Amino acid sequence: MNVLAGLIHVSKVAKLIPGRDGDSISPTTVTRWISTGVVAPTGERVRLAAVRVGSRLFVRECDLNVFVAAMTGTAPQPSPADRQKQAEAAQSELARELAAAESN
Repeated sequence: MNVLAGLIHVSKVAKLIPGRDGDSISPTTVTRWISTGVVAPTGERVRLAAVRVGSRLFVRECDLNVFVAAMTGTAPQPSPADRQKQAEAAQSELARELAAAESN
């Protein structure tokens, strides 16, 4: 079993993404996306998820896809108010289910 299967080193992630001048972006840019993130079109700060193996950083392909989708606005991200409403609705439903279970 290869534990590193599916992981892409930060320098290779940088080579996958075109920069402004047609070349690839710097690995430092990818590291900054991991450490401090970028403000997405929704106004939220989005960080690129990574895995540290020793002193090296790796990114899962699926995490890179999620990051790019969030940055391009293709994945609708709920606003903080929407997340709060969803959390309150989930709490209400859980309370109803617990009350129903206790009455049985």
